[in-house]
Amino acid sequence: MNELLYPVFFTGLFGLVLFILPRRIPFLTNFLTIAGALLGFISALALIGKSGISAGWEWFTVDNLTFSLDFTLTRLGLMGLLFITFFGVIISVFSAGYYANREISRFYFPFILWTVTVSIGIVTADNLFLLLLCWEVTTVLLYYLINMGKGTANAAAGKSFVILGLSDVLLLLGIVIIWVQYGTLRISALTIPVESGLTTAVFIFFLVATLAKAGAIPVHSWIPAISESAPTPVMAFLPAALDKLLGIYFLGLINLSIFKVSHSLSMLMLIIGAVTIIVSVMMALIQHNLKKLLSFHAVSQVGYMVLGIGTGTMVGVIGGLFHMINHAIYKSCLFLGSAVVENRAGTTALDKLGGLARILPYTFISMVIASLAISGIPPLNGFFSKWLIYQSLVDINQPIFLVAAMFGSALTLASFVKVIHSVFFGSPAPGSEKMKKEGFSLGAPLVVLAALCIIFGVFASLPMKYLLIPAVEGSYPQSAVPVASDAIWDPTLATGLILAGLVIGMLIFLLGKFLTKRQAEVFVGGSEFSDRLKPVHGTDFYNTIIDMGGLKGAYRDGEKGTFDIYNLGGRIGNILVQSLRALHNGVLSTYLSWCIIGLGILLFILVR
Repeated sequence: MNELLYPVFFTGLFGLVLFILPRRIPFLTNFLTIAGALLGFISALALIGKSGISAGWEWFTVDNLTFSLDFTLTRLGLMGLLFITFFGVIISVFSAGYYANREISRFYFPFILWTVTVSIGIVTADNLFLLLLCWEVTTVLLYYLINMGKGTANAAAGKSFVILGLSDVLLLLGIVIIWVQYGTLRISALTIPVESGLTTAVFIFFLVATLAKAGAIPVHSWIPAISESAPTPVMAFLPAALDKLLGIYFLGLINLSIFKVSHSLSMLMLIIGAVTIIVSVMMALIQHNLKKLLSFHAVSQVGYMVLGIGTGTMVGVIGGLFHMINHAIYKSCLFLGSAVVENRAGTTALDKLGGLARILPYTFISMVIASLAISGIPPLNGFFSKWLIYQSLVDINQPIFLVAAMFGSALTLASFVKVIHSVFFGSPAPGSEKMKKEGFSLGAPLVVLAALCIIFGVFASLPMKYLLIPAVEGSYPQSAVPVASDAIWDPTLATGLILAGLVIGMLIFLLGKFLTKRQAEVFVGGSEFSDRLKPVHGTDFYNTIIDMGGLKGAYRDGEKGTFDIYNLGGRIGNILVQSLRALHNGVLSTYLSWCIIGLGILLFILVR
């Protein structure tokens, strides 16, 4: 067997074994799941330095079109492959602990491994037919994984399937047009200049499919919809990690390889990215459910990736792809942290939580680090990838989009101040004294992901040098390749300076303990504290924003889904159905009239 197929073989085979087991046997299920994911990751690591290898065979032929399964390992695909299999291991280990004492379908674990399998197929496909096939299977698997949740999971799964399915129809239509126009489905053989209306339409079809998979406005609403009902590990695995990796991988592929994008389409991507950042982070700011808040941030962060790739510069594309990786790391950490909180406290409602820092120390530390990373605080990974995107916007002289990106980071930090205060500080939640600390299988994945947030920030030059620059340098002249000496921000040096500042501050603090202290009454604004005053909960931090003039109506419509493309499509469809129903009134003369009109139109067309 070709070594390129080993990751697919191991994850697919172990998933098949789990699928045919007559029932879920906890120890055996956990062992097979982790072993399959781990073997997939190890075999992916073995492919480092082997870009260019390929495998494939013909499947069937229709007329003059041969459908084949063509795999190839590009440097961009290798980056996706490594992180897909890595997150497969993380979720497998976490799921083993999370579902130790909770009920879940016996198909959950094989579907997790199969999701890894088909995701590998997407990033290694050198054939649009194979890519589409794997793309569709991920949609189907997502539908079934969401349905394993509770409450409104069925409706949420249906919504995600409709949005992703309709966007995939556009992808199919674009692929058919490419085959008709260019006579090939081989990705490596395509370089399409976007000059005509037809090629522009094909690019937009592909763009909609990538944005729907990644979850950008206006095709994003399926992510918040599934957040409260889908199993939380599924949220950490697919919408937070894999769907972002796949969607942005394909966005990078169509911009770097398949198409030569025009300036107007680049501007369209910049606008989509900026709107996605601002609108989603504003919605996240007012959420009172941890998982729904995180889901809106999962949407918001896609805006940065689209912004970076939309600039068209090498620095911007590298920043967008780096942010894709960073987001998958810290957002998975945050969702897995919410899963631990839900596992122990039984809820993710922020107003019912509090004081969990001592009870769940590893979750607390990991979520604080991930929260700072997603907010773009140095020296963590989120800051460095955002810095590259900022720099690219400066390079192409787009200050408006730069301001939108920076404003989004500030609001992100504000919302996570609310999260950390609500969950881990403040008054202890009822029943918290009976909660147990997180075990190894729950805590270890969080610690690993939090550590990566630090490593990919402090030593950002390593993924830049060995993963990101090699992935895109073939699409740009050598003179465009960024070097460390050109950067204003040196993450390793800056980290040393930050640590030096902390040490100096600590020394000053300790020195102050030995000096004479002056004591005075605390100023409380002329009022005395009353025992009846209630402590301010984190969920109350930004309630005034909801009532602000101009925002109140927008928030109300946003919460009701007034601008949700899924709801808009439903209303338009209902109008069409009602119109057709009015025409079918059961009167024979009406039907005869329509037949005569139809025949007249047909004769007119044929005579012409």
